[in-house]
Amino acid sequence: MTVRIIRGQGPDACPWGYWALYENKRYNEDGPADILISDSSVWNLKDVGFNDRTSSYVNRTRYSITLYDDAGFEGRQFGVGSGDQYHHVIHERTIRPYFGSEEEVGDMNDAVSSVRLREPALEPATFPAGLYTLVNGGSGKALEVSGGAPEDGANIQQWEFNQSAAQQWQLDPHSDGDGVYTLTNKASGKRMDVAGSDSDKRQDGANVHQWAAVEHDSQKWRVRLRPSMGTYTLTNVFNGMALDVADGSTANGANVQQWQHNETDAQKWTIRPVSRKPAAGTYTLTNIGSDKALDAADTTAEGGGAVAQRSRHGYPDQQWTLTEVSDGVYTLTSVYSGQVLDVTGGSTDNGAPLQQWPSNGSPAQQWKLTEAGEGIYRLQCVGSGKFLDVAANSTDDGAIVHQWDANDYNSQKWRLTPAG
Repeated sequence: MTVRIIRGQGPDACPWGYWALYENKRYNEDGPADILISDSSVWNLKDVGFNDRTSSYVNRTRYSITLYDDAGFEGRQFGVGSGDQYHHVIHERTIRPYFGSEEEVGDMNDAVSSVRLREPALEPATFPAGLYTLVNGGSGKALEVSGGAPEDGANIQQWEFNQSAAQQWQLDPHSDGDGVYTLTNKASGKRMDVAGSDSDKRQDGANVHQWAAVEHDSQKWRVRLRPSMGTYTLTNVFNGMALDVADGSTANGANVQQWQHNETDAQKWTIRPVSRKPAAGTYTLTNIGSDKALDAADTTAEGGGAVAQRSRHGYPDQQWTLTEVSDGVYTLTSVYSGQVLDVTGGSTDNGAPLQQWPSNGSPAQQWKLTEAGEGIYRLQCVGSGKFLDVAANSTDDGAIVHQWDANDYNSQKWRLTPAG
């Protein structure tokens, strides 16, 4: 999820794939001013400093959005179709029929407090029984039992992804069906459960911990796929609340709890099977979406040479040496330049470009490889938690390679073929 405020004006300040709220009418026609852009729902615009500030909007996502005059998707609402833009919000417009009965909205200028992205319906998960890791969409950190503790009641938290047994979960489909699973920690053999009495288990903020297996709905989780983003929500069967990182924290050790569904990234999880590691060695990396190779032809002695995709030819500029620096974490060194694959400036932003840079041991140069098929891997930057990705799913020669939040598109999947 991206939510940020930029300075600018005009409809084109909103990139494709995002919606934008403008501080002033006619897309800040009087000069650059604040614009909030996002690619997902925002529960409360006050949290991001844009409450009651909207005077015009643009929607360049594939989906419709709804603007509300109260936080939490409450109050008066106004529907905005995909591709719509309007220069002044909102004088006596009507709700679009596909959002409910038509009625006068009245003036919502400087009155928008939340925005919901109307994505397709969530789908039941279809994972076969097996070991998986769960990584939070807001923090990029993994769901784990604190310290791998074996006892009942040990806390469940998030921590930097390290592929330890404490971060591996056995997902077993339950006989209830409909995407319902139990999650058993590999390190402890205990199930993920909601703490407390039955009354406590129904409260916002109830703690999530581990406990010996019992036949109680608090140990059952309904897993749903969000098709537009390739992420999942986990809803407790007993109380209907979502698995959530407290306060949307990105910190190691942040508590995992349950909370009412709010569509924030703190409730979105990437679920991946525990994978086999590639052997250290020299490889060509071919993008599954484009069938083009990761290429380091543009290089400079001082570093900063661009990284792109280009048609495969097998020369050294398309060969990368994988060196394991910790369990399942690698550096990738270009055979051509002798420099390593690096996120420019150590950025944590979506869209930050990749470059070649002299090795410095920073997390921006370390990549966690997770198997996504036979000989196919996804590469996650340790420093940012984001994935090696071809911009805009391009199949063009020379298309830039950058980092982006996890998704299931082939632009984030790479086939490793031994060089030579």
